Amino acid sequence: MQAQVATVIKNAIINGDLKPGSKLPSERDLAGMLNVSRGSLREALSHLHATGLIIIKHGVGVFIKDTDPDNIITGFAMHLVSDKKRIIELFEIRKLLETQSAAWAARRGDPEIIEELYELVQSVKGRIDNVQYGQLTLLADQDTRFHILIAEASGNSIFVKIMNDLLDVLDESRSKTYAIPGRTLKSLNDHIEIAKAIKERNPESAECAMMEHLVGVEKDIMSNFYSV
Repeated sequence: MQAQVATVIKNAIINGDLKPGSKLPSERDLAGMLNVSRGSLREALSHLHATGLIIIKHGVGVFIKDTDPDNIITGFAMHLVSDKKRIIELFEIRKLLETQSAAWAARRGDPEIIEELYELVQSVKGRIDNVQYGQLTLLADQDTRFHILIAEASGNSIFVKIMNDLLDVLDESRSKTYAIPGRTLKSLNDHIEIAKAIKERNPESAECAMMEHLVGVEKDIMSNFYSV
Protein backbone atom coordinates (compact mmCIF):
# COMPACT_ATOMS: atom_id res chain seq x y z
CA MET A 1 0.00 0.00 0.00
CA GLN A 2 2.73 2.45 0.98
CA ALA A 3 4.65 1.63 -2.20
CA GLN A 4 1.48 2.15 -4.26
CA VAL A 5 0.89 5.63 -2.84
CA ALA A 6 4.58 6.54 -3.21
CA THR A 7 4.64 5.39 -6.84
CA VAL A 8 1.61 7.47 -7.78
CA ILE A 9 3.09 10.59 -6.18
CA LYS A 10 6.55 9.99 -7.67
CA ASN A 11 5.14 9.56 -11.17
CA ALA A 12 3.11 12.74 -10.77
CA ILE A 13 6.31 14.62 -9.87
CA ILE A 14 8.23 13.17 -12.84
CA ASN A 15 5.36 14.01 -15.19
CA GLY A 16 5.21 17.56 -13.86
CA ASP A 17 1.69 17.14 -12.48
CA LEU A 18 2.95 17.73 -8.94
CA LYS A 19 5.73 20.08 -7.90
CA PRO A 20 7.47 20.59 -4.55
CA GLY A 21 5.05 22.38 -2.29
CA SER A 22 2.03 21.10 -4.22
CA LYS A 23 -1.05 19.99 -2.32
CA LEU A 24 -2.25 16.43 -2.82
CA PRO A 25 -5.89 15.67 -3.63
CA SER A 26 -8.25 15.32 -0.72
CA GLU A 27 -8.13 12.11 1.30
CA ARG A 28 -11.41 10.94 -0.21
CA ASP A 29 -10.32 11.68 -3.77
CA LEU A 30 -6.88 10.12 -3.32
CA ALA A 31 -8.36 6.98 -1.77
CA GLY A 32 -10.73 6.72 -4.73
CA MET A 33 -7.91 7.22 -7.23
CA LEU A 34 -5.90 4.41 -5.62
CA ASN A 35 -8.90 2.19 -4.89
CA VAL A 36 -7.94 1.78 -1.23
CA SER A 37 -9.75 2.43 2.03
CA ARG A 38 -9.26 5.79 3.71
CA GLY A 39 -7.84 3.99 6.75
CA SER A 40 -5.16 2.30 4.64
CA LEU A 41 -4.43 5.59 2.91
CA ARG A 42 -3.92 7.35 6.26
CA GLU A 43 -1.40 4.67 7.30
CA ALA A 44 0.51 5.11 4.04
CA LEU A 45 0.53 8.90 4.33
CA SER A 46 1.71 8.69 7.93
CA HIS A 47 4.64 6.55 6.77
CA LEU A 48 5.53 9.00 4.00
CA HIS A 49 5.30 11.85 6.49
CA ALA A 50 7.63 10.02 8.91
CA THR A 51 10.21 9.57 6.16
CA GLY A 52 10.09 13.30 5.40
CA LEU A 53 8.63 13.01 1.90
CA ILE A 54 5.37 14.82 2.58
CA ILE A 55 4.07 17.36 5.07
CA ILE A 56 0.70 16.85 6.75
CA LYS A 57 -0.98 20.05 7.89
CA HIS A 58 -4.01 19.01 9.90
CA GLY A 59 -7.12 20.81 8.80
CA VAL A 60 -5.32 22.12 5.72
CA GLY A 61 -4.11 19.15 3.67
CA VAL A 62 -1.14 17.06 2.59
CA PHE A 63 1.73 18.68 0.68
CA ILE A 64 4.79 17.49 -1.21
CA LYS A 65 7.85 18.61 0.75
CA ASP A 66 9.16 21.88 -0.68
CA THR A 67 12.63 20.80 -1.76
CA ASP A 68 14.61 19.78 -4.82
CA PRO A 69 12.38 17.25 -6.67
CA ASP A 70 15.38 14.93 -7.00
CA ASN A 71 15.48 14.56 -3.21
CA ILE A 72 11.82 13.57 -3.18
CA ILE A 73 12.26 10.95 -5.90
CA THR A 74 15.35 9.53 -4.20
CA GLY A 75 13.48 9.40 -0.92
CA PHE A 76 10.68 7.41 -2.49
CA ALA A 77 13.16 4.98 -4.03
CA MET A 78 14.95 4.36 -0.74
CA HIS A 79 11.73 3.31 0.97
CA LEU A 80 10.38 0.99 -1.71
CA VAL A 81 10.58 -2.70 -0.89
CA SER A 82 10.75 -5.17 -3.78
CA ASP A 83 11.19 -8.93 -3.74
CA LYS A 84 14.64 -9.97 -5.01
CA LYS A 85 13.26 -12.88 -7.03
CA ARG A 86 10.77 -10.58 -8.73
CA ILE A 87 13.55 -8.16 -9.72
CA ILE A 88 15.61 -11.00 -11.21
CA GLU A 89 12.63 -12.31 -13.17
CA LEU A 90 11.82 -8.87 -14.54
CA PHE A 91 15.36 -8.39 -15.79
CA GLU A 92 15.25 -11.83 -17.41
CA ILE A 93 12.26 -10.65 -19.42
CA ARG A 94 13.83 -7.27 -20.22
CA LYS A 95 17.07 -8.86 -21.47
CA LEU A 96 15.05 -11.19 -23.67
CA LEU A 97 12.66 -8.63 -25.15
CA GLU A 98 14.46 -5.28 -25.17
CA THR A 99 17.64 -6.58 -26.80
CA GLN A 100 15.59 -7.95 -29.67
CA SER A 101 13.60 -4.73 -29.85
CA ALA A 102 16.82 -2.71 -30.20
CA ALA A 103 18.00 -5.01 -33.01
CA TRP A 104 14.65 -4.68 -34.81
CA ALA A 105 14.78 -0.90 -34.44
CA ALA A 106 18.22 -0.78 -36.06
CA ARG A 107 17.21 -3.16 -38.83
CA ARG A 108 13.80 -1.81 -39.82
CA GLY A 109 12.95 1.20 -37.67
CA ASP A 110 11.08 4.20 -39.02
CA PRO A 111 13.70 6.91 -39.77
CA GLU A 112 11.59 9.61 -38.08
CA ILE A 113 11.27 7.63 -34.85
CA ILE A 114 14.97 6.81 -34.86
CA GLU A 115 15.81 10.48 -35.35
CA GLU A 116 13.50 11.39 -32.45
CA LEU A 117 15.25 8.77 -30.31
CA TYR A 118 18.69 10.12 -31.17
CA GLU A 119 17.65 13.74 -30.64
CA LEU A 120 16.14 12.82 -27.26
CA VAL A 121 19.39 11.52 -25.79
CA GLN A 122 21.48 14.28 -27.36
CA SER A 123 19.10 16.93 -26.03
CA VAL A 124 19.26 15.56 -22.49
CA LYS A 125 23.05 15.25 -22.73
CA GLY A 126 23.25 18.91 -23.73
CA ARG A 127 20.91 20.09 -21.00
CA ILE A 128 22.00 18.03 -18.01
CA ASP A 129 25.08 20.07 -17.06
CA ASN A 130 23.05 23.28 -17.04
CA VAL A 131 20.31 21.97 -14.76
CA GLN A 132 20.96 22.95 -11.14
CA TYR A 133 17.87 21.29 -9.68
CA GLY A 134 15.81 18.41 -11.03
CA GLN A 135 18.57 16.51 -12.87
CA LEU A 136 17.14 13.23 -11.67
CA THR A 137 13.64 14.21 -12.73
CA LEU A 138 14.89 15.09 -16.21
CA LEU A 139 16.77 11.79 -16.55
CA ALA A 140 13.84 9.72 -15.23
CA ASP A 141 11.48 11.30 -17.75
CA GLN A 142 13.99 10.65 -20.55
CA ASP A 143 14.36 7.02 -19.50
CA THR A 144 10.68 6.24 -19.96
CA ARG A 145 10.45 7.97 -23.33
CA PHE A 146 13.67 6.29 -24.53
CA HIS A 147 12.44 2.74 -23.98
CA ILE A 148 9.02 3.46 -25.48
CA LEU A 149 10.58 4.97 -28.61
CA ILE A 150 12.73 1.89 -29.16
CA ALA A 151 9.62 -0.28 -28.89
CA GLU A 152 7.86 1.93 -31.44
CA ALA A 153 10.90 1.82 -33.75
CA SER A 154 10.90 -1.99 -33.57
CA GLY A 155 7.92 -1.98 -35.92
CA ASN A 156 6.04 -4.50 -33.77
CA SER A 157 2.77 -3.05 -32.50
CA ILE A 158 2.25 -5.90 -30.04
CA PHE A 159 5.62 -5.24 -28.45
CA VAL A 160 4.74 -1.56 -28.02
CA LYS A 161 1.79 -2.62 -25.87
CA ILE A 162 3.93 -5.13 -23.98
CA MET A 163 6.55 -2.45 -23.31
CA ASN A 164 3.99 -0.02 -21.94
CA ASP A 165 2.66 -2.71 -19.62
CA LEU A 166 6.18 -3.81 -18.70
CA LEU A 167 7.21 -0.30 -17.69
CA ASP A 168 4.29 -0.22 -15.26
CA VAL A 169 5.39 -3.53 -13.73
CA LEU A 170 9.01 -2.34 -13.61
CA ASP A 171 8.24 0.92 -11.85
CA GLU A 172 9.60 -0.13 -8.46
CA SER A 173 12.84 -1.60 -9.84
CA ARG A 174 13.38 1.44 -12.08
CA SER A 175 12.71 3.72 -9.12
CA LYS A 176 15.47 2.01 -7.14
CA THR A 177 18.05 3.18 -9.69
CA TYR A 178 17.25 6.79 -8.74
CA ALA A 179 18.76 6.19 -5.31
CA ILE A 180 22.05 4.81 -6.66
CA PRO A 181 24.62 7.62 -7.01
CA GLY A 182 25.67 8.11 -10.62
CA ARG A 183 23.42 5.36 -12.01
CA THR A 184 21.10 7.64 -13.98
CA LEU A 185 24.02 9.39 -15.68
CA LYS A 186 25.53 6.00 -16.52
CA SER A 187 22.18 5.00 -18.01
CA LEU A 188 22.12 8.18 -20.11
CA ASN A 189 25.55 7.31 -21.52
CA ASP A 190 24.30 3.77 -22.21
CA HIS A 191 21.29 5.21 -23.99
CA ILE A 192 23.52 7.36 -26.17
CA GLU A 193 25.45 4.28 -27.30
CA ILE A 194 22.24 2.34 -27.99
CA ALA A 195 20.73 5.23 -29.96
CA LYS A 196 23.94 5.63 -31.93
CA ALA A 197 23.97 1.94 -32.92
CA ILE A 198 20.32 2.12 -33.98
CA LYS A 199 20.89 5.31 -35.97
CA GLU A 200 23.84 3.62 -37.72
CA ARG A 201 21.56 0.69 -38.58
CA ASN A 202 23.77 -1.81 -36.78
CA PRO A 203 21.47 -4.47 -35.22
CA GLU A 204 24.29 -6.44 -33.60
CA SER A 205 25.78 -3.39 -31.90
CA ALA A 206 22.33 -2.17 -30.81
CA GLU A 207 21.48 -5.54 -29.29
CA CYS A 208 24.86 -5.74 -27.53
CA ALA A 209 24.64 -2.18 -26.19
CA MET A 210 21.14 -2.82 -24.83
CA MET A 211 22.29 -6.02 -23.12
CA GLU A 212 25.26 -4.25 -21.53
CA HIS A 213 22.92 -1.51 -20.29
CA LEU A 214 20.43 -3.92 -18.71
CA VAL A 215 23.13 -6.08 -17.15
CA GLY A 216 24.74 -2.98 -15.66
CA VAL A 217 21.50 -1.68 -14.20
CA GLU A 218 20.61 -5.07 -12.72
CA LYS A 219 24.08 -5.43 -11.20
CA ASP A 220 23.89 -1.98 -9.59
CA ILE A 221 20.44 -2.66 -8.13
CA MET A 222 21.55 -6.00 -6.71
CA SER A 223 24.79 -4.69 -5.21
CA ASN A 224 23.12 -1.65 -3.62
CA PHE A 225 19.91 -3.21 -2.31
CA TYR A 226 20.36 -6.99 -2.09
CA SER A 227 24.03 -7.51 -1.20
CA VAL A 228 23.27 -8.97 2.22
